Amino acid sequence: MKFVLVINSKRNVPEAINASGHVCVAIHKLLNGHDLKLREFRDNEGAVVSMLTDFPLIVLSARNGAHLEEAHYAALGQGIPCSAFFDCMRTGTPEEQEEYVQSRALKEQEYITLALFGSDEQLRPITRRFSLLRANAG
Repeated sequence: MKFVLVINSKRNVPEAINASGHVCVAIHKLLNGHDLKLREFRDNEGAVVSMLTDFPLIVLSARNGAHLEEAHYAALGQGIPCSAFFDCMRTGTPEEQEEYVQSRALKEQEYITLALFGSDEQLRPITRRFSLLRANAG
């Protein structure tokens, strides 16, 4: 099992980081009950100072939002846990954002990022067209 985060390379870095945080939190909620293999890291006094999953987190880059849309449709069609962040989610209240998303087809949304969780066999056909995120992306 692994987490995959795909970022629209046409977006700027602060937007991508913000959107990535939101979809990663959402994936955790979608996987409620799934053993995420969380490991506690403790300091020398025994306080938990970090918690990380043993599952890999792969960060990829999409050429544009259309590629994210295709991946999103594929994941939804296969029942793969996934969460997208759209441009409309950057402004307004959460209620306004929800109404905007509900009033439009996915193909009308401008994708910033997409998070997925699944086995390599499930995710590889969806993510093989993306490249690893590079330092100069965004």
